[in-house]
Amino acid sequence: MEACAVPCHVASQQPRVDWILLDKSAACIAHRPNGTTARGLTLAGQAIQVTFWVANPPSPSHLLVHFPGLNKADFTMVDAAIICSEKDAAILRIRFPSCPGINPADEGQIRYFVYTADHDRPLLRLIPVPHPLCYYGGNDDFGLLPCSADDGGEAGGFRIAALDRPTRRDQMGPGDYHLHVFSSRTWTWSTRLARLAPRGAEGGAALPLRHKAHRVIVLDGGTTLGFVDLWDGGILCCRVDVIDDDSESPPPVLPLRHIRLPPPMHINRSMPEHHAPSIRDVVCVDGVIKFVEIANRRKLLLSEPSINDLSHKSVLYDWELDSKVANTTDPYMNLSDGWTTVTWNRQTNWDYWLRDCQVDIDDVTVSNPGHFDLLPQIFSYHSSGKLVLSKNIGMSAPTFVPQDGGVVYLMCHLEIMDKTACVLLAINTREKTLEDLSFSTQRYSYNLYPAYRPYALSKHMSMASSMCYANAL
Repeated sequence: MEACAVPCHVASQQPRVDWILLDKSAACIAHRPNGTTARGLTLAGQAIQVTFWVANPPSPSHLLVHFPGLNKADFTMVDAAIICSEKDAAILRIRFPSCPGINPADEGQIRYFVYTADHDRPLLRLIPVPHPLCYYGGNDDFGLLPCSADDGGEAGGFRIAALDRPTRRDQMGPGDYHLHVFSSRTWTWSTRLARLAPRGAEGGAALPLRHKAHRVIVLDGGTTLGFVDLWDGGILCCRVDVIDDDSESPPPVLPLRHIRLPPPMHINRSMPEHHAPSIRDVVCVDGVIKFVEIANRRKLLLSEPSINDLSHKSVLYDWELDSKVANTTDPYMNLSDGWTTVTWNRQTNWDYWLRDCQVDIDDVTVSNPGHFDLLPQIFSYHSSGKLVLSKNIGMSAPTFVPQDGGVVYLMCHLEIMDKTACVLLAINTREKTLEDLSFSTQRYSYNLYPAYRPYALSKHMSMASSMCYANAL
């Protein structure tokens, strides 16, 4: 991770934001403390400080990481990112490099921290992670379930959970998983057996051959975690709030529910399954599971005038037909030709999905001419003179946001001001309008996977000072 002097992006006026779009793929290395700053220590005593600088979406917010007492050259290779976040808590993963200034006990190690937002005193605490889960670092396998007083939990408490297939299969069935749960009340991990009933059993479903949790979402009013495989594994749902941390009896077998996702759109079916996060997203808002997929169309065009076309000639000699020119493949370019998004809704107790919206790039209305002035690269003018989105730019990483209105963010990369920029478009799928856009020239993803995720952390942060806002930098 490179040091980041100042997060740079288009920022709107200072808001009181209830949620933010945060770059979860990487943090900035910088010392810019404000009211959100929290300080902590690793097990080896390495000091660490984290700070959030927020912006009104679609402008991205940023996580800043600082190591007091270290020179910039000592920590430029530190890898830090947010794994997941719910309500006022976020789980951070930090991989320490082997370099001067880093405590030898932390060199090459992955450490996990929980950041708890608080208007008076934000907290940063080290979380122990057992060996079976260490390889999960950097992925989206962890789920975070805040506890409430209503379910017997402590105020500000939480559970972290990860679901995996056991490596030893001698006494495990094909639908058996291990659910690893960390409790803030005991500050320890426990492992329970979770089981998916096979097809034919009551409530059973076809067993997924494998399951990779690209997303973990909170379901059923905050009692259940859904581990989402965006390609062919569907959603494995497991109640986590029922786990009694004080129980000394053998852990019961926890039932898993399986919810299938809609199949990939036809144009996406040949894509490698590891590209799923670049075309699909799932969230749960007010008890409704919302699913979105984007399909990018492609077209082939000659990159230069063809020298192979002999159809215009009135006489064709045999030597022309036998020549290399006549049998040479024309040079084609594979270009973007627009995109289509489809959204679906369902509740966990339904046995069907309801199509919500389908939006083609040709349907999107661009009513604000100021967007063209800001970023003319992604617009063009229709023959009617109407401003439209350019079909020459492919979009990826559809991302739902926690608000009503069916807004989905789409991402693309462009060369702007001699820099590679990450561009975010807010598309209202119900009104079929471009709501807003922003771009960042310093923080961006190096591939098609989502760089930014929506979090509600800002609702719980101290925002009394304007120096918490990114546009104040």
